Amino acid sequence: MPIRFLLILLTLACLVLTGGCGRSVERMAERRLNPLLPAFLGPAEKYSTRVRGNPGALSRGRLRSVHIEGIGVQVSSELTLDTLTLDLKGVDVDTKAGSLRDVESIAFGATLGEAGLNRYLRARRPDVAGLRVEIGAADMTVHAQPEVLELASVPVRVRGTVAPHTGGSLLDFTPGGARISVVPVPAPVLGYLARRVNPIVDLSTLRLPVRVERAEVRQGMLRLSGTVDPGAVVRAARSASP
Repeated sequence: MPIRFLLILLTLACLVLTGGCGRSVERMAERRLNPLLPAFLGPAEKYSTRVRGNPGALSRGRLRSVHIEGIGVQVSSELTLDTLTLDLKGVDVDTKAGSLRDVESIAFGATLGEAGLNRYLRARRPDVAGLRVEIGAADMTVHAQPEVLELASVPVRVRGTVAPHTGGSLLDFTPGGARISVVPVPAPVLGYLARRVNPIVDLSTLRLPVRVERAEVRQGMLRLSGTVDPGAVVRAARSASP
């Protein structure tokens, strides 16, 4: 169903844009596309789009680029991203047949703040007592209650980083060091905690099959970037066409 909405979105963009030329027509396409995005990507506080194309190419169903940006996008019942962006390049649509011929590339980007990540973790890991995270300027700290780790009754703080694996749809927390008050935590305990909390973010249920290629903690945000396989989108769009 999401791929079907993508096909409708791109076809509509071409149909609207072939009706005229100039930036005013591009704005018309953008206004028409925005209402489709909640069904395509998920509910959001706000969506905006930016469509670009040469008038001559547009008459043949070719868009140079489509930029989609969402704020507060609920991509699943548990996960709301602070921001979500998609950049489609080289889109070729058969406007008569209503079919997607080709997409050269699709870039994906997202940010997730501390509050959103903690809501997500509380929903997914209610069995890990006291679980919460702090997102710093360059790394992340995971807090957990000691009964999970079978240690003394004082909080455990584990600092580390986040990295994608399993095709880029899962993000794992990688411990870099931990302390119980002022006492270092043994390495086996760090591994135990990682196994309990990982994957710290699961994107496999997103409506588009994203591949996260880079995950970094920067300026209090978890920042993700990657791609969506354009070939998979085209194949799925063709199979969804009547």
